[in-house]
Amino acid sequence: MPGGQSNPMERFEIRLVDQRPRTPLLFVTSHESDSEAARFARLLLERHPEFHVAEIWKGMKMVRKI
Repeated sequence: MPGGQSNPMERFEIRLVDQRPRTPLLFVTSHESDSEAARFARLLLERHPEFHVAEIWKGMKMVRKI
């Protein structure tokens, strides 16, 4: 690839959850890092104010909670 290496995109699952037992909203997204996925999760929380927490998962491992 000309111009150097590019970072491979990684797949993340973002779960928006609430304090009450309710089915979470699930999103699947591809980003270069979990930091970028966290930025996207914050945007989703702004868009869905009824949810208070976003969990960012990579496979079977939760990598962040905001």
